[in-house]
Amino acid sequence: MISSIPTSAKFGCAVGLLGGFASMVAMALFFVPEKDALITMGLYMIGAVLFFAIAGGFSNYAQWSWKVLVFMIFMTLGITVTCTAVEYIDVSYSVASIILLAVLLLTAYNSNVKEWLTFRN
Repeated sequence: MISSIPTSAKFGCAVGLLGGFASMVAMALFFVPEKDALITMGLYMIGAVLFFAIAGGFSNYAQWSWKVLVFMIFMTLGITVTCTAVEYIDVSYSVASIILLAVLLLTAYNSNVKEWLTFRN
């Protein structure tokens, strides 16, 4: 059993925080006062909240299991791809988010992180 937080879990937490901050910056950068502005800003905010939640899943005090963490990463990926397909969010933000989510998924599948998350709960 791994008692201390692995370095790769700290890296996952940092990448999740980076994704959350990037979503908040994108919310401000891509604001266009149109009739759909509220929907677009809400979707960027959902992205930020989900990235921050994923970052919390890599922390020492998270209440999620490893399976829930992987589900949240895939759910965020699905929301990002769907919102890009219906053209509510910008493609450059979407590409950056997908890259960050791929890094988070690889980090979650790291054997040290998986073992730590499994035995922690």
